[in-house]
Amino acid sequence: MKNRITGSQIAVVDNRSKTFMDDDQKWYTVCDTHSTLVGHDTRKLAEYHAVVPEWCEYCTAIMYENGYFTYTPADIG
Repeated sequence: MKNRITGSQIAVVDNRSKTFMDDDQKWYTVCDTHSTLVGHDTRKLAEYHAVVPEWCEYCTAIMYENGYFTYTPADIG
């Protein structure tokens, strides 16, 4: 899917059978545009992170440039 905020191609990948990555993460959110990914235990989390790709540093930069601000624990203190 194309992310509406960043324009990046983001995919949600089912890894329950460990065919994508050989680890314990059941789901992945993948930014195909920037070749980054993040693992999740649930599909719901993976789908949320497809809509809000703050885990991809390049997408985060685009969100900041476009006025969409994301906050991390480091920002809060």
